[in-house]
Amino acid sequence: MTVDEASTSSGGSRWKNVAGVVGIVAVIGVIAAIYVQSTNLSRYGVEGRVLWSAKTMSATLGPDGWYVDSGEDTAKVLRHASTGEAHDTGSFADADRILEDGRYLDGGLPLVVRSREGETLAEIPDGALGSDLNSIDVQLVATSDTTVVLRACPDADAVAVVAGFRLDDGGQTWSHQVEGGCASEGLRPVPQTLGEQSHVIIRSGETAARVLSIDDGTEVTAWQDAPYGSITLQDDRIMRQTGQTAVVTDLGTGDRVARTECADAATMNPGGSEVLATEGTLALTCGDSVHLFDSGGGRFVEVHAPAVGPDQLVPDGGSVVHDRYLLARDGASVTITEALSDEEIGGVDVPADFRISTNDPRGRLLVMFRTEDNDDLDTSIRIFDLPSGDELMSESRKLSPGAVVAPDGYAMVTAYGQEEANQFQRMKVTRAPSDGAWLVGIEGQPAR
Repeated sequence: MTVDEASTSSGGSRWKNVAGVVGIVAVIGVIAAIYVQSTNLSRYGVEGRVLWSAKTMSATLGPDGWYVDSGEDTAKVLRHASTGEAHDTGSFADADRILEDGRYLDGGLPLVVRSREGETLAEIPDGALGSDLNSIDVQLVATSDTTVVLRACPDADAVAVVAGFRLDDGGQTWSHQVEGGCASEGLRPVPQTLGEQSHVIIRSGETAARVLSIDDGTEVTAWQDAPYGSITLQDDRIMRQTGQTAVVTDLGTGDRVARTECADAATMNPGGSEVLATEGTLALTCGDSVHLFDSGGGRFVEVHAPAVGPDQLVPDGGSVVHDRYLLARDGASVTITEALSDEEIGGVDVPADFRISTNDPRGRLLVMFRTEDNDDLDTSIRIFDLPSGDELMSESRKLSPGAVVAPDGYAMVTAYGQEEANQFQRMKVTRAPSDGAWLVGIEGQPAR
């Protein structure tokens, strides 16, 4: 997943970005015409459950342990972290989006669907969304296991063209024209690391939102008064917050599953979009408490602690809620408790000045960071698996800001060499190749 996202507070009314903090996520997968010199990766001090590391021009993390790396010779390899499976994809395959079974989508338009072995399965040609629209105007929004959703926006004031194409033969299955669909809030694709979805949110103007079935494009539900940040889609359920009330609805049946209300209500940021990963928990922040949706019981459970605040810290002697986990600090020790069951998972040692990254897709992982002397190019990152309490990244230094996070249990971090960073700043380049990259995860053997 190649992203530029700002770390945000879980609280607050609409997931507003917090500037200048590690939330500008490490950019992975974009190649610039600058030579990256050989680097001793040991100087970055990355320790933990490292499954892969390399001096690389680019790397892409997808769902279910899949990733693509480009080594120093630019030959790209599709790998699976858990099984060790590896396939050479050639020098030109971009793997813009990796699917859960290892298929990947390559390029803008034409968009090529490839098998994990690199075989061409389908191609969506240039002009598929209109003869006057080229790949620069087209955005990949979401995928199911059978269909990819593309959106074309010639300019911010234009009518968006949103369409679904089959992954097996590239044929178009449905299309909609969306008035106001090119507004900035409407252009938020599902993070690549979330994998396939069954539904997609399409926005029109400032507040109108429609939920469509990805496979056939049918409208499942719609609202005229659902501003960005008021709805959260998770699998076949959606939570909508209006005023002090939140309701969870089953999209398959249309039935209301659960309802809750509180003062100062706001949805907890799913992480980079309005889509929450399967591993995450629908949540409503309520000032000094959080209401968590218990999918097993079909009800909301109140947790008497606030969500992670704007400072993104776990206060000494206090507690905060991140997803369904209660984090309590006592000095350098943070205790993790699964709040729905009130089961204590264990404690981890992390210095008091480490902050929680709150714009990553919520799920299994907790990413904490510290910037050295306000230098975003010198960042320490710690990564924990919340269900087990295991520390996946225990030490690091001089990393680039942020991590690319797969909510099913994998994360990738990068580092820029200072010389290359200076070149990027002089050229005003905001995306650049990394000096090194590391993958950590819940299971798997180090890649050879």
